[in-house]
Amino acid sequence: MRIPWYFTVPLCIIVLITGLYLGSSNRDFVTPTSDEDKAKNVESWRATKPSLKDTKLAKPEEAKPEEPAPIVEPKVTPKPSLPVFDPSSIKIDTSLTLDQFKDLDLKLVDRLDHASFLVSQKDYQAAHLAFERIIDTAKDTTPEQTQLAAKAISELPKSESLFRPDPSMRKTLTIHIKLEAKLVTKAQEIKDSLENSLLKSSGGLITPKIIISKAAERPGLPTLNSLHITSGSDKKTPTIRFSSSTDAETLIYKAIYNSLRNTALSDEDLKAPLALGETKLSAKEALPIFITRYTWLKLIESL
Repeated sequence: MRIPWYFTVPLCIIVLITGLYLGSSNRDFVTPTSDEDKAKNVESWRATKPSLKDTKLAKPEEAKPEEPAPIVEPKVTPKPSLPVFDPSSIKIDTSLTLDQFKDLDLKLVDRLDHASFLVSQKDYQAAHLAFERIIDTAKDTTPEQTQLAAKAISELPKSESLFRPDPSMRKTLTIHIKLEAKLVTKAQEIKDSLENSLLKSSGGLITPKIIISKAAERPGLPTLNSLHITSGSDKKTPTIRFSSSTDAETLIYKAIYNSLRNTALSDEDLKAPLALGETKLSAKEALPIFITRYTWLKLIESL
């Protein structure tokens, strides 16, 4: 319900006037306050409101510097030291075999250390075999490392002794070579030296027999030279074909190298020799180094 304004306004005025009257009717606003009353009032004020001059401010507590947290050094677990390979720990208790050191579980660097150790002991036959394993069976070698092993073999003291000196223990391999007519005569002239070279390269494992014949001519087409190897059985190596060259000796060495390299490529037990271009040697120089005696043995076993 809304109260009309002509009631509320008079009532507010009456309340205000009544409050002023009741609050000031007994007060004396004319007579000045005596000094005694002033003194009492001051004392009363001071009793309830102390002077700021007499108030002592509490000193703030000095902040104590925090002690630095102790530095805890992380515990470093020492790595177990890897065993150092000792080349002298490999003992050779039996006579050397062509696959000597093949089954040693060694890293390449340890194989190199082992072969170098054998050189330092002047055990050149064993060192030769150790370097050959880097070339023909070690799976983790790069072409550069293979060349390093080949270089070490070439620097070993030359020996005329063969790994298998007894002719009765050798396997006869026949190398069939068909050449363009103009190369046949030159090839026949060097046949004996080729056979002697292959005998030494194989370490006396084979008695090489080279048969040179004229390749079939193809009217209007270049003559294809060819080579394959047999051992008297019905087995033979795949025939490789190659183009002619003016140098019959180099041509034949290249063909023999590539034929033996193909043998290694097809044998899971062997690592393929470097391609002839990677050896940075002539075919005649590369054959007795990169085609190892163990590779010759595997060829014999495959025929």
